[in-house]
Amino acid sequence: MPYPNNYQPPEPSAALKEALGFSSNYKGSILDPKNQSANIQQNQSCSFFITKLWPGTTVQVLLQALSCLGPIDRICATSVNPPDHARSFNTTAAKIVTFTRPGAERLYNLINEGMLVIHGFVAKAVWNRVLVPPQELPENFSQVLIFSGHPFFVTEAFLTLLFQQNGIEYDSQVIKTTLHTQFAGTTQDAKIEWQFGSYRAQASAAKSLVEKKGMAMKVKFGEDPCVKGIGNN
Repeated sequence: MPYPNNYQPPEPSAALKEALGFSSNYKGSILDPKNQSANIQQNQSCSFFITKLWPGTTVQVLLQALSCLGPIDRICATSVNPPDHARSFNTTAAKIVTFTRPGAERLYNLINEGMLVIHGFVAKAVWNRVLVPPQELPENFSQVLIFSGHPFFVTEAFLTLLFQQNGIEYDSQVIKTTLHTQFAGTTQDAKIEWQFGSYRAQASAAKSLVEKKGMAMKVKFGEDPCVKGIGNN
């Protein structure tokens, strides 16, 4: 008998997720080939975990801290697991995927040299058992998008509503908002630079949505702050 259209498969157990190399809090599909371990060597993988983070660390807090370590590499994906006191995990952990292996190694080494400190908590890094290959994408692709166009549409509030209504879940921060005005003082256009927590599931999906909607705005990839580092801009 076929499943009804609204059928949702049961959530895999935490034990099964961890047995397959995923975090117990992982929200993606562990059966999706894109999320499974790649057939590559460990020394080619671009993914690792960051442990012993400040308990209040969010994706936004972590990305800001990582950008202070730059120049490193474009961050492809970021996810955060909050403390689980029932299991005696009293600090936050995170999973990072970079676009390249050299970038992953540089960031991994910086963290294990004690360079990533958030509110007094010195983080550590350990390679992920789920192997993730380098991202074979153009160098301008990133998890940062720049929206520009009519100021009615190019606002954080409007874009947030647009993403929510179309099922795009995201961890992000607005880096910068700019308004350009004409001589008469009326607003001509606006620009928002928005850093998402993931390239594939968030930034790429948001870019495709805006392009598909054909709205009065343009969207393009921006530069990841981690590429130069915030102290080198």
